[in-house]
Amino acid sequence: MNTFYRMIEKVYLDYKIRKSSDKEIYYIRIDNKVAGFFAILREALDYCCYADEQGFLPYIVYSKQTLYAEKGLFLGTNNPFEYYFEQPLSLKAEILFGGLNVIKSRNEHLSNIELKYNLKQFSYIVEESYIEKMADIYKKYMHLNITTSKKIEKSVENILHGKYTLGVHIRGTDYNKGFNNHPVPVTVDEYIAAINQEITEKRYEQVFVATDDARCLKELKQKINVPVVYYKNTMRANGNKSVAYERNERDYNNYLLGWEVLKDAYTLLACDGFIGCLSQVDIFVQIVKKSKGQEFASLKIIDKGILVNNKPCWEPTR
Repeated sequence: MNTFYRMIEKVYLDYKIRKSSDKEIYYIRIDNKVAGFFAILREALDYCCYADEQGFLPYIVYSKQTLYAEKGLFLGTNNPFEYYFEQPLSLKAEILFGGLNVIKSRNEHLSNIELKYNLKQFSYIVEESYIEKMADIYKKYMHLNITTSKKIEKSVENILHGKYTLGVHIRGTDYNKGFNNHPVPVTVDEYIAAINQEITEKRYEQVFVATDDARCLKELKQKINVPVVYYKNTMRANGNKSVAYERNERDYNNYLLGWEVLKDAYTLLACDGFIGCLSQVDIFVQIVKKSKGQEFASLKIIDKGILVNNKPCWEPTR
């Protein structure tokens, strides 16, 4: 459904809600101040799933505590979710509390959805049943706003040029610290072996690399036999500290960190094949690809298991 018809549908739905308050608004508030972009989007998606099953109408708010929030009003909103996405409803937040029935999201709602469809709590290892269900929910409730959609479309065209492309996501930086309940890190050599095998078998013309770790790019370009392309204006780190916590003086850095990982993910799902690891980015690449009714010509998720130790996941504040 294109943007115009979605807008008409939402306006009509909003009118019906105002005329009769028989529908409950499910107010989703994300306050997570340490999680990455796709981790908090996964929370929002789980809550949308809960709302859908209960017959509620979801409204999504990211608080100013989230890592991607700019100070004050930005891009016409105080809600960082709306920097990138349309609201499922076009109602303004102040209207939601003006006599309508509002139900607030709770952690147990998220937990119930994870257990129901992924059989475990918020894990990096996901069941096919979870991907299939969340693909349906994503298609129904998650739509890039007009500005973001146009920027991503242009970026994808300029980087892929319509070539038969293998997309590769390499998660580095803080993943190498080996936090408890996080994936066992995949080495660059392991990625290179997987990439060269896929190139040989599927004859890809180029490789698009999305990574938060600048150290791997030079090695990939030296050891991959087809052109390696990547976004050169994307912030990356040279150490084991998350990009989200790196100090940077560029304007609108928080927004740009979200924009860059979102652009990477949508470029990966536009590729013909995909190699990834256990990460929230790669979970969403699969979810969004399926939400579009598409499949990769080849798909490989390098799974080395999950670490079980006493090392808590913690990063210093910026």
